[in-house]
Amino acid sequence: MSTTATEPAEGPSKVDLGEQGGAGEIESFEVTLKVRRYLPETTEDSYWDEWRVTMYGTDRVLDALHKVKWELDGTLSF
Repeated sequence: MSTTATEPAEGPSKVDLGEQGGAGEIESFEVTLKVRRYLPETTEDSYWDEWRVTMYGTDRVLDALHKVKWELDGTLSF
């Protein structure tokens, strides 16, 4: 499995966590995850799937994969 992240076309935005007891603002940005997939029950060839998700400065790649699985495509396994 391969994932890549690209930088956003526009500048990052900020999320204010002041009222939630946070230490300040956390930058948010868009990333595109590209994952090579193989579904032997439907085709013999593998293919690339991609999703665009909003992430925050404190997130990791695993957070992005969880967001895709839980919110966008429940068939993703890793």
